[in-house]
Amino acid sequence: MSVAELNRQAEQTPPPGPAMSDDEAALLAWAAQHPGPRLEEAKAGNGRYRLPDPNTGKPATWTRTTTLVGTVEDTHNLQKWSKRRLVLGLLEHPHLAQRLAELADPDGSDKQAFAEITDLAEHLAGASLGRQLGSAIHLATEHLHLGDGKAIDALPEAFRPDLQAYEACLASHQLEVRPEYVERVVLCPAVGAAGKFDLLVAGPWGPKLRIADLKTQKSMEFGVRKIAAQLAVYAQSPHLRTLDGTAYEPMPDVDREVGLVLHLPVGSGTATLYEVDLVAGWETAQL
Repeated sequence: MSVAELNRQAEQTPPPGPAMSDDEAALLAWAAQHPGPRLEEAKAGNGRYRLPDPNTGKPATWTRTTTLVGTVEDTHNLQKWSKRRLVLGLLEHPHLAQRLAELADPDGSDKQAFAEITDLAEHLAGASLGRQLGSAIHLATEHLHLGDGKAIDALPEAFRPDLQAYEACLASHQLEVRPEYVERVVLCPAVGAAGKFDLLVAGPWGPKLRIADLKTQKSMEFGVRKIAAQLAVYAQSPHLRTLDGTAYEPMPDVDREVGLVLHLPVGSGTATLYEVDLVAGWETAQL
């Protein structure tokens, strides 16, 4: 079986993962049927954005902010987890192991095929399930803030407590989401990076807006430095891509000292607000 045929098979085979539930499958199906209102067309692949230079107008590529700040992340535990997914995927789908054994030059001419097959094995063992579910919850909050009631009404019942907890968290901290600043692309030439922030919010701290990011992983124990650097780059970005993608507009007056993280673990029905030190985050981003 060719790599292309294996990939086509994967598209028709939901990742079994560690007991993917019917509710989780329903959430992924909902996300596929309700794409984001503000789709991103500027990604160039290989961890980069393709956007014009704000001074010359000439096409240029920029490192994705998440790629840039990922260099400070401790990935030891993540790498070990990925290895376990790979082994499980090969055990559960021995035809993939056989396909690997048939490659004549896995370190040379067959390197791409080797990578595609091993990526597929990880996917079929549920390596991408958490990311897919998190993206779906992100999508639900985007529909919420942009007033897409039909999409929200169609959200699977099992995940409505997540959205309710999210709204309650915003209300309890007196946070007002600015719909015009939901899922917007920014450019920060100072570090050669571009990215898309989740939200700008107003609050009781004063007139400045704050960068707010939604995180859906189970724990906030890891990655705090990376998150601070990510939000700092957004806050330091002087260029905001217009909604039609044809030009830049100035960033509004945002707080460059404090950012916010809304932690909403998928399926937990709980939401917690954290403040993030953007001064330290900006120092990290520049390094």
